[in-house]
Amino acid sequence: MGSFTAVIFMVFEWFMRIVKLNVLWLLSCMVGVLLFSFFPATVAAFAVTDQWVKGNVHIAIGKTFWKAFKDYYWKSQLIGFILSILYTIIMVDFRFFGRIENITIQYVTFGLLTIILVGLLILSVNVFPTLVRSDQGIKATCKHSFFTGVSFLHLTGVTILGIIGILLVSYRFPATFFFLTGGGIMMWVTCLNQIIRHKVEVRYKKLNRVID
Repeated sequence: MGSFTAVIFMVFEWFMRIVKLNVLWLLSCMVGVLLFSFFPATVAAFAVTDQWVKGNVHIAIGKTFWKAFKDYYWKSQLIGFILSILYTIIMVDFRFFGRIENITIQYVTFGLLTIILVGLLILSVNVFPTLVRSDQGIKATCKHSFFTGVSFLHLTGVTILGIIGILLVSYRFPATFFFLTGGGIMMWVTCLNQIIRHKVEVRYKKLNRVID
């Protein structure tokens, strides 16, 4: 009975952590009217979940969040701005080439655009969790994020499917958006990113042993 109570207490504790993070993330986004705070708030949320995954579960959520918000503000804004432009260009290209009557050109361009879109999704899923773990520049961070995601495509796919699943639940139960959606997605992505990074490190060590 005692162990069951402990499990219930632990689940409730994690639930409240994610709720606090989600509310903080939402408020930060609203204060900056999304345009000026969505990406910094998202990176700040990843900074919190990154500490949780490392085992630092008793950190001050607000203090950790706001420190990361300030530290990564401009870098996250620039990355987010670049990603937004790239997604916009791809969507415009899809619409433009969709109006072309030549089926062959449509198939070729749609195929190329789909490949680019998948690559962009891989980058987007990994870039913000990588940012809070790296002191590299934007170019190096993006490069590292992309190749980390490509190294284990099946796990990156699971990450994206998990995000879609959480969003579908939020669509079905809109109230969860205000308490769990953002924090849940950040926690899910951080956990999968940690698994991928660990596998990349193991593969790198094995490769070094072979070379040596």
